[in-house]
Amino acid sequence: MDSIRSETHEDISTAKAELTQGLSGVRKALSVLRDYYGGAAAMVQEDAQFSDFMQQPAKPAAHAKASGAGSSIVNILEVCESDFANNLAKEETEEADAQASYEKTTQENKVSKAMKEQDVKSRLRKPHLLTRPSPSCPPTGTPPTTSCPLFSSIMARSRSAALPSLRPTKTARPAVKPRSRA
Repeated sequence: MDSIRSETHEDISTAKAELTQGLSGVRKALSVLRDYYGGAAAMVQEDAQFSDFMQQPAKPAAHAKASGAGSSIVNILEVCESDFANNLAKEETEEADAQASYEKTTQENKVSKAMKEQDVKSRLRKPHLLTRPSPSCPPTGTPPTTSCPLFSSIMARSRSAALPSLRPTKTARPAVKPRSRA
């Protein structure tokens, strides 16, 4: 589950980065086009020293900015900007939902695991509560016997965990008594 979540997070992060980059590019293009088509003299330099140094020629009488073509391009880019913004919002919402779902599922799994571990511990303390999965086990309601494989394996584990080992431990060799010379 963790690997799936990390893959999903990476995919959404990549898509979010691409959408953010595309959105910033479209916004930059819109600002440049709006400056060009919207401003009267955006490129004309009006510095006094510059105008003394260099005279700009007068505009031709027939020259006019193509505002119709410019406005349609700006309108198309505004639609693209809107689409990018909507898709970015959807990706962010998906990421938040996926993270919340992951956290909820993780918490549920932790609770379920703790409950199951507690159930196993309580069943080990009270062997008569063990379930009998094998037909060789006695029916429900009768005390379990050693012929039940599940009971035998659980009891063997619980005995080995509860009792200290009866094997001799490695200790120093006992002192050797000297032989008497008689």
